[in-house]
Amino acid sequence: MATTTLDHKVEIRIPTQCGDCKKTLPEQVRDPLLADAKRDFGKWFGGFEVVRKHGGYTFPDGTLAEEEVDVVESSCSEDALEEHIEDLAMFAVRVANELSQDSVALTIDGKMRFYDRTPGTAKCLHAKKGAVLTIPSVAPAGREPKSGLEKMQALYAALDNPNFNLNSAKYVFCERLSYDLTDETLPWRDWPKDLRDKLSAAPQVIAYARGFKIVYLHQSGSQLSRGTTRAVISRIMRDNANSFYGLFIVSNDAGDTWELVNARLADGKANRLILRRIPVGSGKGARTATERLALVDLDGRDKLTAQQIQELHDSAFDVEGVSKEFYKKIAAWYFWAQEHKGVVYPRNVETEADKSIFFIRLLTRLIFCWFMRQKGLIPKELFDFNFIKNNLKNADLKSGDYYKAILQNLFFATLNREIKERSFRRKNDAGMDGNYGVTTLYRYADLMSNPEAMLSIFKEVPFVNGGLFECLDDTSKKPEVRLDDFSENGKNKICLPNELFFGKEREVDLSKAFGDKKHKNDSTAGLITILNQYQFTVEENTPLDQSVALDPELLGKVFENLLASYNEETKTTARKALGAFYTPREIVEYMVDESLLAYFKVKLTDSSDAMDEKLRQLLAYNDEPHGFSDDEVNVLITAIDHLKALDPAVGSGAFPMGMLHKLVHMLGKLDPGNEKWKQKQLAKMEDIELREQAERAFRDNPADYGRKLYLIQNCIYGVDIQPVAVQIAKMRFFISLIVDQKSTADTKNNYGILALPNLETNFVAANTLIGIEKPQQQVLRNPDIEKKESELHRVRQQHFTAKTPKTKAKYREKDEKLRTEIAILLKHEGWGDKTAEKLAQWNPYDQNATSEFFDPEWMFGINDGFNIVLSNPPYIDSEMMVNSGQSDLRDYLSENYKYTRGNWDIYIAFFEKAFNLAKHQATISYITPDKWLTKPFGEIFRTDTLKYLSVLLKSGRDIFESVGVDSIVTIFANESKSFAFKEYEDANVVEKYIIPKDIFIKPYQLDIVFSPFLGLLLNLTKSHKPLSKFGCVCENACATSDAYELKSILKNISNGIDCAKYYKVINTGTVDKFNSRWGKKEMTYLKDKYICPAVSIRDFHRLFPNTYGEKPSKKKLIIKGLTLLDATIDFEGEYVPGKTTLIIASEKMNYLSYLAIVINSKLAQFYITQRYSSASYNGGVNFTKDMINNLPLPKAPTEFLFLFLSKALVIVKNNELDALIQYFYCLANSVIYELYFPDEIKSTNAEILKHLNNLPELKDDWSDDKKISVIKKVYKELSCPVHPVSIAIEQQKQIPEVRIIEGLD
Repeated sequence: MATTTLDHKVEIRIPTQCGDCKKTLPEQVRDPLLADAKRDFGKWFGGFEVVRKHGGYTFPDGTLAEEEVDVVESSCSEDALEEHIEDLAMFAVRVANELSQDSVALTIDGKMRFYDRTPGTAKCLHAKKGAVLTIPSVAPAGREPKSGLEKMQALYAALDNPNFNLNSAKYVFCERLSYDLTDETLPWRDWPKDLRDKLSAAPQVIAYARGFKIVYLHQSGSQLSRGTTRAVISRIMRDNANSFYGLFIVSNDAGDTWELVNARLADGKANRLILRRIPVGSGKGARTATERLALVDLDGRDKLTAQQIQELHDSAFDVEGVSKEFYKKIAAWYFWAQEHKGVVYPRNVETEADKSIFFIRLLTRLIFCWFMRQKGLIPKELFDFNFIKNNLKNADLKSGDYYKAILQNLFFATLNREIKERSFRRKNDAGMDGNYGVTTLYRYADLMSNPEAMLSIFKEVPFVNGGLFECLDDTSKKPEVRLDDFSENGKNKICLPNELFFGKEREVDLSKAFGDKKHKNDSTAGLITILNQYQFTVEENTPLDQSVALDPELLGKVFENLLASYNEETKTTARKALGAFYTPREIVEYMVDESLLAYFKVKLTDSSDAMDEKLRQLLAYNDEPHGFSDDEVNVLITAIDHLKALDPAVGSGAFPMGMLHKLVHMLGKLDPGNEKWKQKQLAKMEDIELREQAERAFRDNPADYGRKLYLIQNCIYGVDIQPVAVQIAKMRFFISLIVDQKSTADTKNNYGILALPNLETNFVAANTLIGIEKPQQQVLRNPDIEKKESELHRVRQQHFTAKTPKTKAKYREKDEKLRTEIAILLKHEGWGDKTAEKLAQWNPYDQNATSEFFDPEWMFGINDGFNIVLSNPPYIDSEMMVNSGQSDLRDYLSENYKYTRGNWDIYIAFFEKAFNLAKHQATISYITPDKWLTKPFGEIFRTDTLKYLSVLLKSGRDIFESVGVDSIVTIFANESKSFAFKEYEDANVVEKYIIPKDIFIKPYQLDIVFSPFLGLLLNLTKSHKPLSKFGCVCENACATSDAYELKSILKNISNGIDCAKYYKVINTGTVDKFNSRWGKKEMTYLKDKYICPAVSIRDFHRLFPNTYGEKPSKKKLIIKGLTLLDATIDFEGEYVPGKTTLIIASEKMNYLSYLAIVINSKLAQFYITQRYSSASYNGGVNFTKDMINNLPLPKAPTEFLFLFLSKALVIVKNNELDALIQYFYCLANSVIYELYFPDEIKSTNAEILKHLNNLPELKDDWSDDKKISVIKKVYKELSCPVHPVSIAIEQQKQIPEVRIIEGLD
């Protein structure tokens, strides 16, 4: 009996919005269409499925655009499709008419066919049926594309043209994007000849719109040159006074390579020209170009100016948009894959963390292969599902054969084995594995249609080595370790369904994975389907020159978040947004630049401004000559060669990669021919084979390859506690080396590709914060130990370039033997047995293990420290460490580190570790939260390190998405008397102030620098002594234990209070300016509420025989500890200051009155809020006694004035006389302004004090009525508009300092 095969797939899309009015269509309109579609698909094709998707149309590459639709889909036979093709077309037109769509997409086998609604159908009619139109591929013949769908398809077709040329560019901008056609040239006669020679013709304007120009740059070289593009655009900008608005289209001389280049000046600075590029032409990622250019379509935008059009282009060419979209898709795939019911993991992948790491490692390997594919080093067929279907026996989407037969063989038996040695493993007569445990031989031949043909394909791939593709199975251990399960043994059930790689776009529920219902209808697809949707570039971008594509740096950003997504302490934040834990490119570049600048200035022994500027020009990504003498060049190259830089929390490798790129760039300027650098490297090599390899590395590859290789080997190091993070960092370096190699067709010579180095002893998985115990006097100085160490260093140097598994195994065995011998010698030198055993057992080549200790001498051979330590260390406070299962580490750090005191954060331990790892005159550069600048846990650290502080850069709260911390970059260098304060604004670093260090006093709180009013704060600080110098000091009202004890005797007094028997109790909630709110406002105390809280005097003194027991009876100010700076006067000694309050006690009522006026003033609130910004709490500040004691305090000219003002304010507030409260508070603030700004007040004739010498006395034995009468009389006199006081108060509002404090500016 014959069977019918379902060879075709049919989809009809039913939108959710009206095509005309864009409103959501009512159910009564859409439901009949859906019901009929289900009925007809069931009748015509025997079944259907309905899927809600975010996509109203599809690009030719199969990816969806943003619009919500219901898709009715079915599989059918050839006969059924032929019979019902007209029915399908009629139904599509019906949908177009009834839902007011210009066109409706019918998809057959992934190809779009558009059906127009019937001409003349009324808008929003939602009713009329029409006749069938012909089936166009983009738009019906005989008319231009008119619907949004058709325009997008036409734009895509033009950009994806393999013969893209200048006419194609004119068509795109003039016909598709509504720019006006023109033909003019830009003047270039005055350009230098060498610049004109870089172009085949003068820059040509091919299109324009209201002053915005589309400019064609025809380069004269055979390859597109980024340097030429930058130089030409810079000149055009200069010729137009940096006010040129336009987009550039650039081609090489032959016109077979094209790209679009957006240019903008950062903050209008000519030396900060930012370029963004999008390649066009077939195979160049036309989807990206289409989506981006669609955003600059000027149809219907007739009123935009040239500047506004430029802003459209700047936004469209934003690289972050592409990276965020990619992360969103990869993250969705990553979580979908882990939840996929068809997945069977390797035998030792058991925990949720194991499963996360398994997929991260898979992504690492596959994306590295994707970059090799981009460079043409891996055949594209290996990622083409049609090829796979023809070459695997079972290519069903539920089958897992693609991962096993193609990817595992590619990873372990191709990339990790030399071409001449590649073969399938042997089986003996019994069918058993004749090469058991050899993981570099091909497997799964029985899954392939033609194994020999597949072997031929695999032989087109060069051997790369590098450790990334070493199989992690270990059959030498008992029981065996199976983390990859590259095995044909029947016990191996591993399965990664083909659907995970080639599945089409689908809707998945990831709400559980993300912990958010918004992800219930997420969209994802197979991994290779996703990768095919994006343009990749093998060139790692710089902050000033980026492709609007995915480069290795952006992948670092993706992996950093994936790494964080399975850690307990970070996973919630990591799943919210891309970039939550990844340091932005501009910040990395800045930290690298400043670190190198400080290092080179020491080496040149020249700290002048002129040398500073020369070094900055050398570091800048431009083509300017370096300007150094030959001697200085030699010093700089030697300094680079001797540099040791470490990232102690390397993550995905952003900082080491930033360091590598900058050093390569510098060497390119200083030594363009590589002669000096090459000789320095050869001079260090005694081994003949190593010298020959070095000669080939320099001879057969572009200059940057030899620079990178030996910078990586000798200068750059990283540590991370996560082994998979170390693998990702190494992947970044591998890609960087691969892209700079020159490939050939020479199979015998590995296609010209040098094997990647082994980086196991440059990047290690270890706990950076835990060291080893060393004897006090002897630190590896025994001559025998030194000899063994030197031998170990040579072995690791040889292993760095070892290629074959056999050679690597030889050196690894030597390494292990030497480690054991050194450990034995160490025991005889007084080292503990446990320490010696730890050293011997540390295996740098075990990719699955994390060392429980870190020691740079043992792991890197570095015993005299690093020149640069820079990092973005983890942010975990000590309490969270307990909650996330890191109690042992917390206890170790508390016991062994000096700065881990109080409620510390782990980054403070990383700071301390950096100082321990650094050489003399080293540079330390970290990006961390800013809490250490002012919090008590940072006091000892601030005290010890302020003298080394070189730069504080306020990078802000938004630098890491969704993390919600205020971050800073801190750079420590040589001792100095001042430091620079800078801010990160609009992707630029702006210097604000040079801050003298002598303004800071213990406890050296530094967040004063973050105030926008730093100049005013510095003036106040320098002009007046701190409050503590005047005799009375602020202190905490009670210890925490006292506060809890107080609760036991606290009661509510409901029928009046006998002050002879009871003290009133107030806390932060009932402290107000000048008087308390006791009895008027409910007080919350340790969760209970009181309206008239009091304690028995007898019980209180019995319970508190300590100093706390003495405080209620004293004359004092009680100061609120949280939010607002309020101080209550207690002249009678009747209040117990409760939890979270501060007090100042004194028997001098006049002085307390003065302090009450100062502390309750707007100036005091402003000063403390601005100076201690990182102590913010609930819109205010968490006040401490040190803040009050360090408040600048002028000497009072007459204390009687303040006694009157304070008494008056207490009385009018008690009697709720609002007008008087407002006036006397204003008067008190004006008096304070005159005390703090006497010169400014005098120069504006705004003096008040000289008019207040004759204020009356408010006697204590007077009744309130009498006091109020006197106060009103004073008010009436002083508030008269013509009184000098009233005039002065108004005049003060013109003084800049007063306007700032009053919030008038």
